[in-house]
Amino acid sequence: MLFIFVVVTGFVTAAIMTNLVSVLVGGKGNVSLSFSTFVTTLFSMLLLMVCGPYLVAGNGIAILKTPGDRPSTLMTMCFCMSLVWSFCLGLLTVQALLSMGWLSGI
Repeated sequence: MLFIFVVVTGFVTAAIMTNLVSVLVGGKGNVSLSFSTFVTTLFSMLLLMVCGPYLVAGNGIAILKTPGDRPSTLMTMCFCMSLVWSFCLGLLTVQALLSMGWLSGI
């Protein structure tokens, strides 16, 4: 049960961050890297580390929706990678919430 909680926490964190960036930038869910300066490169990489599970799962759904012969293994790999990534991000999020005292009793 704790595994599911951590995975859902990680995926929700990724979805919230992706949509927040999309609203702030004014795009349609497009999160991209910028290599213009060192600071923007670092910020973009950190942002994509957090937004990654949501973006990878979105690519898996896009593969599912495209007509034609697409390998189902590619879609399965996207979802498995998103699951593992969400778990790692969820561990980081839960640890941060526990250390700030916003989450207790786990």
